[in-house]
Amino acid sequence: MKTKTIILLLVIAGIISFDACKKGANDPFLSLKSRTARLSGEWKLVGGTITTTTSTATMVETYDGATVVTTVGGVQSGNEAYTDDLKFDKKGTYIRTGAHGTVTFTEEGDWAWIGKCKDASLKKKEAMGLSSTKYTDSNGSNDSDAGFFVAGIWMLDELSSKKMIVIVDGNSTTGGVTTKKQGTYTYDKK
Repeated sequence: MKTKTIILLLVIAGIISFDACKKGANDPFLSLKSRTARLSGEWKLVGGTITTTTSTATMVETYDGATVVTTVGGVQSGNEAYTDDLKFDKKGTYIRTGAHGTVTFTEEGDWAWIGKCKDASLKKKEAMGLSSTKYTDSNGSNDSDAGFFVAGIWMLDELSSKKMIVIVDGNSTTGGVTTKKQGTYTYDKK
């Protein structure tokens, strides 16, 4: 009887510790791979919806992995080719390639997990920072920076071995106009 009680307590403690290791709200309950190992590899944008709201308009961009459809005030205003492919390695570098309309682009840089931040209600490794070191596109843009240029902070709602969901939720104010962006991007592992 005592052995069964000890085994039961160990199982319960193991379940609690595995659940506490989840970073994103929808991460797998149990994974034998580290978060870095799950991120490493090639990813393709397969979907997403981003809603941008100002005091005068609401724009919705809907991604399906090959196109982006834009609606403003409920009326479709655009439909363009859009692709976004990422490759993350365990050493902390990434390469991003894609196309928006007829413009193709390549971005290279470094990524790192962001630590715990109590003020932002952020768990350790729940978000990652990307710093771009080189960007080129078919329009002739060519930027490289030996220093640190922040390409973005990505909040991860889900990171499994096959699927990654990035949360977009932010505000910016320029010239007295506040813009709010909310939504998600969904990537599948290639």
